[in-house]
Amino acid sequence: MSLSPITFGQNPKVTLSISPTNAEIGETIIITVKTSVRGEVEIDNLPSSFVYSYNVGSGSEQSMDHNTGVVTTYYYMSQTGVISKPGKYTIGPAFVKSGSKTYSSGKVTITIGQQVAMNVGTVSSQQLKDPALGIIQVSKTSIYEGEPVLAEAKVYAKYEPTDIEGYRPYAIKGALETHSLQGDKRIAVVEERFKGNRYFSFEYDKQLIFPSGTGNFQIDPFRMNLLRGYQGFPIVSSASMVTIKPLPSNAPADFIGAVGEFSISRELDTTKIKQGDVFKMLVTISGTGNIQNTIKPILSLPKGFIVYGDPVVTENIAYTSRGAQGTILYEYNIQVTRHGNITLPGTSIAYFDLSTEKYVQVSTSDELMIIEKDANYIVAENSENKQNTEEISTQQVSLRTQQNPASTSTIYGTIGFWSGVGLPMFGGLFFLLLKRKNEHDSEEIEAKQNVKRKVIESQRELTLCKTLLNSTEASNDAFFSSVEIALKRAFEGKMNLQEDRILNKNEIYQFLRSENETRLLEEVQQIFTSCENSRFGLIASDDSRQQTFDALNSVLNRLKI
Repeated sequence: MSLSPITFGQNPKVTLSISPTNAEIGETIIITVKTSVRGEVEIDNLPSSFVYSYNVGSGSEQSMDHNTGVVTTYYYMSQTGVISKPGKYTIGPAFVKSGSKTYSSGKVTITIGQQVAMNVGTVSSQQLKDPALGIIQVSKTSIYEGEPVLAEAKVYAKYEPTDIEGYRPYAIKGALETHSLQGDKRIAVVEERFKGNRYFSFEYDKQLIFPSGTGNFQIDPFRMNLLRGYQGFPIVSSASMVTIKPLPSNAPADFIGAVGEFSISRELDTTKIKQGDVFKMLVTISGTGNIQNTIKPILSLPKGFIVYGDPVVTENIAYTSRGAQGTILYEYNIQVTRHGNITLPGTSIAYFDLSTEKYVQVSTSDELMIIEKDANYIVAENSENKQNTEEISTQQVSLRTQQNPASTSTIYGTIGFWSGVGLPMFGGLFFLLLKRKNEHDSEEIEAKQNVKRKVIESQRELTLCKTLLNSTEASNDAFFSSVEIALKRAFEGKMNLQEDRILNKNEIYQFLRSENETRLLEEVQQIFTSCENSRFGLIASDDSRQQTFDALNSVLNRLKI
């Protein structure tokens, strides 16, 4: 393998990544080498059981260091394949040979498990008489709410098929989201015995499905024309049924909606700061299950610890036969207004463990924060308190001096007194209310303008998407990033988001569910999936980019903002 683009003046860097890092026998994995130097690429320690597929991709992307302004161009090559034996494999390093120098990456560990056992669907006596039949296999017939189910089409034929045409996939009505796990669209025919007879069989269209709601859900049949040469036989498969059970009602307060197996870690950029300073706290949720649909954890912070805005969210998620696997990183900025040695409690989450069918709580450790007293911070605070005290004291002295105990007459309580005192008070109160109203109106106008600006930015990004779509030099990364920005900005306008921040996809999903926009939700999820696939180094065809653009245009038109 070789990378031909030339890179000048960049620090050599080579990284090796594999997605997913937990897979089953025969499941497609993607091996990606990303480098800032050109040269011949070799990957060490590929297992002998690794079988290459025909999907090889390459491309480039640019990254800017906003502190230095230096732009670095990275080039990547991706190779797909399958591993045919179970085990734990350490793959790498990857080497890039450039001239007389060789640069290397780190190593990556991947675990390959046995194939997930599939439940065979029902077969009628008439199907067994036909030349070929189809069934829908599922990993489980009974699951919990939030738990994914693996489904695939299975075909049995009394003749050896050569190809298929006119395939119409199976579907669960009301499915929350689906992710295809089939890398190669060709059929791999094997011989096996089924119901006491010899058949030619193959599996097709493996999908990971996240159903919504609870109760009994039917998977509607798939259809195809099964070819043998130029002759074909039409197949309509049997249906399949999945029961979705509700989660137990005793969920802990820190339950994040996670179903599967999860862990949490936390990292602080420092534990020693000055009073009034800001530190970063990184909270990482890792696991396998429905991690893409979890909500952010609830922070337990001591008094005087203030979170600035919403966290920056970074997702790294892959979809495997066992569910959505990966990490979600939450980056918080926190200001400390107290001083002294203060214990920062651990951050905890709860998830529903499918193996024990119980809620499990996991937490990070407590950490000691050493906050140095800032004299200037304290002086400013005390000065303000002192000023308030002096103002009160001055007002009290002034009131006392107005009284004249030697005088036998007083205007206290008279109409003149209340006119002199009351009118200025009412005038001041009226002025204050008027000022607050103007401030409120100003804030409301600014908020509306902010929403309008987001809508305009969405339209601008849509125009940019079209330009990138028609450009032969535009990278996939630039195109799909523009698609994602346009979609998020549009929903910021639709959801009347007045704060100056960017929505994350889970907030959009939750909004669409609350509006019962099931079909629109599926379309939006498909767009985000296309954008996510581009980040894993998957090369998008012109057709897929066009389909994504058309889907984006359709969604924006339906929002009617």
